[in-house]
Amino acid sequence: PGANRDALASTYWLEDGDYFRLNNVTVGYTFNDFAMISKARFYVTLQNPFIITNYSGFTPELNQDGNPAATTGIELSAYPTTRTFLFGANFQL
Repeated sequence: PGANRDALASTYWLEDGDYFRLNNVTVGYTFNDFAMISKARFYVTLQNPFIITNYSGFTPELNQDGNPAATTGIELSAYPTTRTFLFGANFQL
């Protein structure tokens, strides 16, 4: 049995794909006259820090190639989205 072979459509494996994702955020602060430095900037950048969803797979954003007969909506060879946490500082003398 398979999706292309079933005579009747079924919603048995259908899941809610609603989600809220924060993709990229940068927060920083600049200090003037910091010790012997004229300017100092500290920042943090977060990429894909979180996703809120009831979807049981890796991500509700599945690849689609536009072919309705293909496996659109099925996670084949899917990988989880990577998270990146970047901390940094810039100093100006």
